[in-house]
Amino acid sequence: SYTFLYLVVLVEVVTGFALYGLADPDGFFYRVVGANATLLVGGVPYIRFIHHVLTWAVLIFIPLHVYFALRADFTDRSGSVSSIVSGGRWVRDDVHYEDA
Repeated sequence: SYTFLYLVVLVEVVTGFALYGLADPDGFFYRVVGANATLLVGGVPYIRFIHHVLTWAVLIFIPLHVYFALRADFTDRSGSVSSIVSGGRWVRDDVHYEDA
């Protein structure tokens, strides 16, 4: 399931807003996210490290996900990814398929 990925992106966004809030300690983002996240994690260096590592995790995930989706589409010949581009899907004659 994609629950882990959603959690990673959520933490990425929260740490990003916390770092953004450091630019203006009297601003909205620091009051809402920055101060709480800094206390929760243990300091600004930890927030920066977490944000940095998760940024690389997301950046590595995206091309791998696209590659594996295209590879599965090509090897399985299911047409799942191709149908996103073309709008059509090839189905073998011996397979009963109903478009829902």
